[in-house]
Order: sequence, then structure tokens, then C-alpha cells
Amino acid sequence: MGRRKKPSNAHLPPGVFQRGRRLYFGKNGEALGTDAKAIRTAFRVRGIGIDAKQFTMPPSYPKALWLRARTNARTKRVPFAITIEEVGALIEATGGRCALTGIRFNYNPVFASRFRPWVPSLDRVQPPLGYVVPNLRVLCAYANLAINEFGEILFLELARAYVRHSKRMSISDVASRISDAVPARRDGRVVEGA
Repeated sequence: MGRRKKPSNAHLPPGVFQRGRRLYFGKNGEALGTDAKAIRTAFRVRGIGIDAKQFTMPPSYPKALWLRARTNARTKRVPFAITIEEVGALIEATGGRCALTGIRFNYNPVFASRFRPWVPSLDRVQPPLGYVVPNLRVLCAYANLAINEFGEILFLELARAYVRHSKRMSISDVASRISDAVPARRDGRVVEGA
């Protein structure tokens, strides 16, 4: 069996590299771990911005997306008539944003999670028509999962309800609700009583 190709760290800020789920900084490999708050603090101290514009699409991503679509087409027995170049062109045509939500694509993982919610994902507008260019749009994976499960109408209803409800709440209310709902983590493990 051939050797596995080492993953490229081109999608990370300069001076940062990744092994598995953990991020490391500099030549000596100072561990940044998986805790999002600690990583943001370490980046800020070193003057590294972590906005989505710095995370560029890995060159292998269109091919990976194409392979996933080809596998899905075979499994679901739907037409498949796209090329890797067409997948790359579809991603570029969006301007780096989800066609449904307008959220900028981000290729870095969400810390302490296997799922990357903001990566591009191919959505079949009418699933039985398969993977053909006129039937495809590029969404962030999070939106695509929600739409595949519940449909675009329910997704839109949820988004509208959230906007209506959040207008009545202050930002500090939202932040406190989130911090209450998300368990405190240290080194990727849940901390009891924090």
C-alpha cells in the first residue's frame, strides 16, 4: 500500500501547523491544543489574526468534494456529470460565501469537533436530477445538512424566527445563554462545575 500524503497546513495562519485535531505554533511546536479560547488568545498575543479571510481553500478541496459527490451519486443512483474543474469553478463563483446564508467559507475545523460547519458543500437543488451543473449550488456544510434533513422552507422559518427573537435580546443575553449551554472545557475535556 502507498504512503499517505501528509496533509497541507496551507489553510492555517503563518507559523501554525496541525497534527490530527491539535494546532501547534512555531518551529518548536508549542502546543496550542484544541481549546478555542486558548488558541484565540495565543494568536492574539502573537499578533496573528484568525479571521476567515486568512484561511484559503486547500488546493485538494475541489477534488475531495468531487469524490464525495461521485460516491453519493453512486449510492443514491442519481446522474453524475461534473468535473473537478467545474466543482472548483462553482466554489469560486460564490465569491467564497454560502449561496444560501452568505456566510464566508472557512476551512479550519471547529475546535474539539470533527465537523467543519463552514466548508463548501455541494447541494442538489432537486435531488432526483443528480449532480449536474445547472442543478448544483454551493452551500456551507451546516446549512446543507439542515436543508437536507428538514427542507429549505423549514430552514427559512427557523432563520426568520431566530432573527425576530434575537432582536428582543441584547448581545450579552445571547452570550450568557451560550456560555450557560456550552460546558466549560479544558484540554478538550469537559470540566465539571465550571
